[in-house]
Amino acid sequence: MKKFTRDETVKILHESSIAYREKLAGRVFAVIYQDSSAGAGTEWKQIVFFGE
Repeated sequence: MKKFTRDETVKILHESSIAYREKLAGRVFAVIYQDSSAGAGTEWKQIVFFGE
């Protein structure tokens, strides 16, 4: 795996945060999954991306 310099890491994080804000702000997702370790069957989680 490539190692990034501090400046490269900051640039990647900054650009990613802008893209995430543009594409996800104000959206709500429901993730439905089966959790075999819990034995409960189907579970779900709500993921909310807040806007500014």
